[in-house]
Amino acid sequence: MINYSPFFNTIKSKKISQNTLSNNYFVSKNTINKLRNNKSVSLSTIEYLCKILNCNVNEIVCIK
Repeated sequence: MINYSPFFNTIKSKKISQNTLSNNYFVSKNTINKLRNNKSVSLSTIEYLCKILNCNVNEIVCIK
């Protein structure tokens, strides 16, 4: 099962709000909602989040 809780821990530790992601980096609120609900998102979205947050994939997603 895919879990995106690391994403929320990462943005919190980097002090980047969900609104900042949406407004400054054009990450849709729908994408953030999918992450919150552990729904599927594309690998390109995960790659983009990694670039924005300057982090590795394991800081965005974990597989249980």
